[in-house]
Amino acid sequence: MATNADGTIVRWDHGAQALLGYPSREVVGRPIADLLHPGADRSLGRSLWDSATAGHGVMATVTAWHRDGHPLELEIWAAPVPARHRGGTTVLVFAADANTARGTPITASRRPRRGRWQPRPAAHRRS
Repeated sequence: MATNADGTIVRWDHGAQALLGYPSREVVGRPIADLLHPGADRSLGRSLWDSATAGHGVMATVTAWHRDGHPLELEIWAAPVPARHRGGTTVLVFAADANTARGTPITASRRPRRGRWQPRPAAHRRS
């Protein structure tokens, strides 16, 4: 997902929908803070967001509100990206269910699908 500098959701993808249950038509244009669990510390969220829009990548654990009505603990990574056409900053947000993200090893079953870009081993790179 992505937001503009004030925290309004501007992009919502299938991964975000699968994680939180909301289709894009229900979240694009809304503040990302609307996805936080009602009991979540909003001042912490604001502080993290201010850091991200100031040009610093942030990582945190937050409690979001799934569309089905249950809390969901998320590991989030937010990275600022300069907005090319509008000025300001877009913040890309990567999120994963915290209960499955912690300590999950990369295994052969999680290799990229065929046709995806994969870096070549150093011995095969052109100079």
